[in-house]
Amino acid sequence: MKEAQKQLLEDYDLKTVPLEQRRSWLDLAVVWIGVAVVLSAILRGMMIGLGMGSIPRVLGAYFLGEALLIAMMALMGYLGARTGLTTALLARISFGRKGAWLISLCLGLAFMGWFGIQAGLFAETFQVFLSTSFPLPWLAFGFGLLMMLPAVFGFRGLKALSWLAVPPMIIIFIYAALSLKNSLLPADKLVQLAQNHTPTPYPLTLGGAASIIAGGFIVGAVTAADIFRYARPKLREILAASLLAMLASAGMQLVGSVLAMKTGLYHEHLPALIIKPEYAGLGLVGFLAIAFAQWTTNDSNLYSSVLAFNSILKWTRWKLAILLGIISSLLAAGGILSRLGGFLSLLSIGIGPIGGILMADFFFLHRGKWGAWEAVKREEEEKEAEKEVELPEKVDKLEKEEGKEREKEKEKKTEWKKGGKKGEEEKEKEESKPPCQLGIKFRDKFREWNPVALGAYGLGFLVGWLTSVHPWHISVFPFSIYAFNGILSAALAYWLGVKIVGGKLF
Repeated sequence: MKEAQKQLLEDYDLKTVPLEQRRSWLDLAVVWIGVAVVLSAILRGMMIGLGMGSIPRVLGAYFLGEALLIAMMALMGYLGARTGLTTALLARISFGRKGAWLISLCLGLAFMGWFGIQAGLFAETFQVFLSTSFPLPWLAFGFGLLMMLPAVFGFRGLKALSWLAVPPMIIIFIYAALSLKNSLLPADKLVQLAQNHTPTPYPLTLGGAASIIAGGFIVGAVTAADIFRYARPKLREILAASLLAMLASAGMQLVGSVLAMKTGLYHEHLPALIIKPEYAGLGLVGFLAIAFAQWTTNDSNLYSSVLAFNSILKWTRWKLAILLGIISSLLAAGGILSRLGGFLSLLSIGIGPIGGILMADFFFLHRGKWGAWEAVKREEEEKEAEKEVELPEKVDKLEKEEGKEREKEKEKKTEWKKGGKKGEEEKEKEESKPPCQLGIKFRDKFREWNPVALGAYGLGFLVGWLTSVHPWHISVFPFSIYAFNGILSAALAYWLGVKIVGGKLF
């Protein structure tokens, strides 16, 4: 009984998932569909519907954005399935121990932003349902603090309840889309509404819309290894699961687009569209369904943000939950909901390059052969029949051995200095050995921070931003997807950087 409980609770956070614990692709597809079918998909769909103005353009934007997400999900997922490791451990290999904090920082900020958006939407829902004139910023801040409490006190029950919120949410939004008898508004009127949205207009180009779609799920795509490490290492199965999840997400977004294109309402007014009698008129039922979905989702958002920042700050979780909850509530009060387009653009620009670097590292460079990773993988292959290899433990063991090698190297250098001219000759002889004998120098240099990865990330972010929708953007080509521009630039920069730096070191 105890052994069964241990297996049930085992998450394999710091080791590979054993082959006997792997699941079928359909099981994982169901998990991903639950992750993809969320309220934020409706919000994204409303933005895309107004910005594109017509169903063909809406579908074109979905095709481009979802194709990018499917490709990244499948590749990152396959990487997780092949290695059995979490995204955090994979990032540690590519970015270094401390360099991996970059991913924790990006993910932590992303979840804080989503918390603020959901808290703001909850306040809007409450205000519409009660028809109160109480200032919306104060409502958003107050509800943000209330939503913070489960994470502060460590109550994780709402995460399980979030699954119960999905079916009624789907039914309500499909009903709302079908119950609106009016036809779609003219394209020119929809585009004009998108241009007039304040504080920032909605995306009006296919590339901009596709990047918004990618930004809505980019966190899930980059961290796909966390779930797909439980999959069998078969690319076609992982691709099928990714395809099903993104089709479900696109379906939810299409419902949102239809709602906006029939009513001309902005995404901030989604609660009014569901609750008010002049639209879907679902009243109390609509209020409860939306509020339940928002509250349960936000519990997971803050908890995930706390976990991400905890790897950097090493604070107690309840203190972090209070700090991050207050900051996120201030974001809600400041109106981050009305700036959803800018937030999604920032996510696609800021998080996409991380995935590009990880994919370039493992699929094209195999940079792990310069560190303990490749040695561990070779040992695992030799002892595959045992199926009991725990990579982090072996990495630590190898790193201890490397530490001994470094001590020996220091002793040699000391002897060379003492030896005068003879010592210099021995030093030249030692350093003229084949590259494989000097591999440890590369590992030592990039053990904590990998400047090549960090520089590539910075370049990818810059390229994504320069080609995005800000007023001074650089137009690369008509269908430019700035999310893809950043990912590709980071991957290429990392590949070139490793080739150049590796060539000099060896």
